[in-house]
Amino acid sequence: MGVGQLGFHGRVVVITGAGSGLGATFAAQFASRGALVVVNDLPPGGAAAAVPANEVVSAITHSGGAAVASLHDVSTQSGATALLADAREAFGRVDAVVSNAGMLRDGDIGSLSVQDWTAVLRVNVEAHYLLTAAAWPLMSEQGGGRLVYASSGSGLFGNVGHLNYSSAKAGLTGLVRSVALEGDRLGIRSNAFAPLAATPMGKPGAGRPSSRVPARSIVGPDRFDGLMPEDVATVVMLLAHERCPVTGTVHTTAGGLVREVLIAETAGWGFPGASLEQLLENWAQVGDRGDLTFPSSLRDSLLDLVGRSQRASADG
Repeated sequence: MGVGQLGFHGRVVVITGAGSGLGATFAAQFASRGALVVVNDLPPGGAAAAVPANEVVSAITHSGGAAVASLHDVSTQSGATALLADAREAFGRVDAVVSNAGMLRDGDIGSLSVQDWTAVLRVNVEAHYLLTAAAWPLMSEQGGGRLVYASSGSGLFGNVGHLNYSSAKAGLTGLVRSVALEGDRLGIRSNAFAPLAATPMGKPGAGRPSSRVPARSIVGPDRFDGLMPEDVATVVMLLAHERCPVTGTVHTTAGGLVREVLIAETAGWGFPGASLEQLLENWAQVGDRGDLTFPSSLRDSLLDLVGRSQRASADG
């Protein structure tokens, strides 16, 4: 028996960075399945006219969907709070938040300015926290909700010329997993996706000294340009759905393929009092991947670490 069609009828979904790119695709796809969508993005130059978020809303409503625009800056506490207030005022509740807004300011070590470091961390990790904090009381009151965060392979695996962006996205993994643990008893699920799709974010940054090779160049223009944003939207919608089967996970996705990114620890080597020379001599065992464990929390890791240490001491 199949799972049946998954819809979002009557469900309110807030999407940041939804004026263009992946976010705009997410908004359209959610609306096509019945969601009431709050489209968040900043107006260009602070102007009130020709706002991309308004254009996305117009396209949704012309197709028979329901959406409103909210133009607050979610990298500020007041903006994040105001966005959630707009959602509640428009539709009465908030069932899912897709925290998708992001920015790039490339720079290699030595050329990256403190201003660019701070700006990227503010948008790519602090804004996620601010949205989480703003949504938390609403979702707790409702008995649950879904928090979906935009991650990146740069943060999961590292990338040259991306020191600020990689650091922010790596920090996001800790947020996702901790929020999942805190939200478990409240019915709030927290997950992230690291997408690859044909959007402007995959192309080189203009006029910035950086050795970053953009995703489009890594995989090749023809392959990159064939990676549809709609395939990423499918993953995001499942993570935002009330039937989402996971929490505390991060997934990479491209071209319809979805993979879970796992954090693992080796069995390791060592015992109390081991010398520096002994550690170097047995370093290969420290990194041996024949017996991996996959802790889902700090508690899991620490108990396993201490337990193995005690067993190694007893065996010694």
